[in-house]
Amino acid sequence: MSKREKIIPLASLALLVTLLVFLSGFAFRHYHIWPTRDLLLLRQQVEFYRRFGHWGRENQFMKANVTSGDPRAVIKDAGEVMPGYRAIMGFDVALDTYSVRLLDPSGEQVHVWPTSYRALSGDTEATHEINPHGMQMMPDGSIVVNFAKGGPLMARIDACGEPLWTREGVYHHSIDIDDDGTLWTWFSPDTVSSPLQSILQMDADTGEHLSEISMEEVQAASQRNAVMLALPDGYRLSPVREIRRGLEDDIFHPNDVEPLRREFAPAFPDFSPGDLLISLRELDLVAVLDPESLAFKWAAYGPWIRQHDPDFTALGRIEVYDNATGRGRSGIISVDPASGDIRRFHTPPDSAWYSPWQGKQQRLPSGAHLITVPTQGRVVEISKNGEIVFEFNNIAGDGVNASVFNAVWLPEDYYETVPNCVAE
Repeated sequence: MSKREKIIPLASLALLVTLLVFLSGFAFRHYHIWPTRDLLLLRQQVEFYRRFGHWGRENQFMKANVTSGDPRAVIKDAGEVMPGYRAIMGFDVALDTYSVRLLDPSGEQVHVWPTSYRALSGDTEATHEINPHGMQMMPDGSIVVNFAKGGPLMARIDACGEPLWTREGVYHHSIDIDDDGTLWTWFSPDTVSSPLQSILQMDADTGEHLSEISMEEVQAASQRNAVMLALPDGYRLSPVREIRRGLEDDIFHPNDVEPLRREFAPAFPDFSPGDLLISLRELDLVAVLDPESLAFKWAAYGPWIRQHDPDFTALGRIEVYDNATGRGRSGIISVDPASGDIRRFHTPPDSAWYSPWQGKQQRLPSGAHLITVPTQGRVVEISKNGEIVFEFNNIAGDGVNASVFNAVWLPEDYYETVPNCVAE
């Protein structure tokens, strides 16, 4: 056998092995076969270390914005900043877990609620903490929290972080409180990304489920509803399915529900107290739903992109956190549901504040907005004149911020006494 005749079979074998390795790699990734996920996480960690010089979980640390620096909370204009407390949820480097920190009107931290998923769930085998997501501050010094994807739990915890009650299940995104003290949130029997979703009303004292409106019921209420939800005739909502590229069948991704309270109802003559303002991220849809008839009283698809946190306001306008994913700048969009008038606020030059995912906004009595910027690990208060008057950076190291997921302003008289824990 000639040298050439010997080389051809070896070359063919090498080519076949290379092809098999390539196809195996493609199949492993496509079907999520071990160790694909571990290798992807390792790659993320290596990239994270290359960028920041230390290890950290995805979305737990990020490069700080150019304005970041000590001290952690800065009042930039004492004459314009809104008096009151600010509660901020994020990763707490000092505790090596997540927490909610309460800042007094001067920006000093006066209390902290540990929000450890492992502690609340009792899952001592969990290899890492899961970040909290929704947050509702209660006047008695307790808070209600739920957890992000992968953390099937909702809990009300006291001032020391001890559970008053816990409920297992996929409770997710925003938590809001009604005039009667009941809580509203989203719930799924499957996953955060499942088509099976329900608007859930809960007893704040016990965590008991009081009422539930499923997206299946909303779809079935009328053909108009099904069309508005972008569902074809005869489409049946079912548990999450694995489809091409391993993506989940995330057709709604609901991220907010808020009841119209009596104090704001006069500003919205076309709506009634108790009507529900909802946000469906994947449809760029913000809508007002009648919880009795399940009719949509109002709806708009944009101009926001992958939005979060729409709120009723005393001005008779609905204000929305416009993530503007892929545009490099986020903003607040205000719409009058009666006239259709649209305005944009606080869209900064370049990328002064931008979060392609998550985010919270709150209109303050002064006309300012308190804005959470998760992908920058910061919270800013922007005056009605467009100036940053307060800034919080969740500093984790030189040039690095830790994650921030939620923030809320509270009036100075919200608490009879500042929350206190004997362990402090």
